[in-house]
Amino acid sequence: MSLFAAIPTFTSRGPTVTPTPVPTNRPVFLRFGTTLPDLYAVIQQVLNTLILITIITAVIYLILNGLKFVTSGGDQAKAQEAQKGITYAIIGIIIAVSSSLLVQFVLTRLDVNIVTF
Repeated sequence: MSLFAAIPTFTSRGPTVTPTPVPTNRPVFLRFGTTLPDLYAVIQQVLNTLILITIITAVIYLILNGLKFVTSGGDQAKAQEAQKGITYAIIGIIIAVSSSLLVQFVLTRLDVNIVTF
């Protein structure tokens, strides 16, 4: 007796299903049921998430450098380093907010429904 004698075998494969042909006259990202507004919505969600993470990081950086500035204790080097950090954090927040506005502007011009964070 063989080791595989107890394993049942199935000879019937059931009904065969023919796959629907993929239209080749469409761009690659549209061939699998994705519409262009869906793609824009995904891009918008990814960009909004990245912008939100950037803003949160910049605010935390701003707070930490503000604390560093307050606790510098009159040391000019620490105070200048903290001031540079505060400046960079504010610039980061401005860039993140303006990029968010730019994304919303472009997607509005492309007639995509805007979902903001």
